[in-house]
Amino acid sequence: IALAGETAVSGNGGWATLNTLRVEPFERVMFTLLHRHYSRNYWGLQSNAFREGSEVRNERGLYLGVDVQRLRHWRFNAYADLFRFPEPRYRVDEPSKGADLMASALYSPNEGLSVLARYRCKVKERNVLSGYSFDGLCREVTQRIRLQTDVALAPSWRMLGTVDYCQVNAEKVDYGFRVADRVTWTHPVKPVHVNGELSWFHTTAWAARLYGYERGLLYAYNYRSYYGQGLRGALMADCKVLNSLAFTVKVGWTHFFDRDEIGSDADLIPQNHAEDLALQLRYTF
Repeated sequence: IALAGETAVSGNGGWATLNTLRVEPFERVMFTLLHRHYSRNYWGLQSNAFREGSEVRNERGLYLGVDVQRLRHWRFNAYADLFRFPEPRYRVDEPSKGADLMASALYSPNEGLSVLARYRCKVKERNVLSGYSFDGLCREVTQRIRLQTDVALAPSWRMLGTVDYCQVNAEKVDYGFRVADRVTWTHPVKPVHVNGELSWFHTTAWAARLYGYERGLLYAYNYRSYYGQGLRGALMADCKVLNSLAFTVKVGWTHFFDRDEIGSDADLIPQNHAEDLALQLRYTF
């Protein structure tokens, strides 16, 4: 049993508290209970704590999570986070509340195979998007499902297949769908890696956009958002020329089916496809 907590008070009298209780009743079975209360007048320029909102203020919540690794080849994760915003905030002109629920199961009988299934549902309240006047709050329900399989095809080949689905229910129903496949080849002797990825995506609105990890250069942000209808492909090669010198090259290509231009203003591309090239040379001493 582990109990920890932290409380802070700002100069204007606002306060914030975060308390966590972790219990392990059996080996490889963990329960986590987390309580938070951030007053609306708390201000901390460098504050960074567990939260649902964009700032550590104007929020109350209770989180309960469980992690089970006791069963052979299986791992289960689930959590429920209930939160409330006592005062209005951006795009929400009244006090609001919501919930974030997630459940996942991972099956991995050996190092050459793993299968993941995950479901997440987030419920939040926001203003009705009917113009510039406030017409009350509506409930926005976002559901996401991911199925993923990682399999070793051969000693030097590995494949990762992913299927993502998103559905957003608010004033109307929007959805997004993505199918992605990644194949990696590693030289059996030399430090050479080649990675190829291809994604097909179809979304009906920005709210139903999908996110996916795409391998990229070291120390670079490699998560992409997929919105609209199109294809995304990338090919990357990484090799060590010497013991202290490494070279990486990546070529990417994105093609949209639902538009004739990409971006706007200074970032406008007057065509429905875009290519990108990235190079990196690393010297270790």
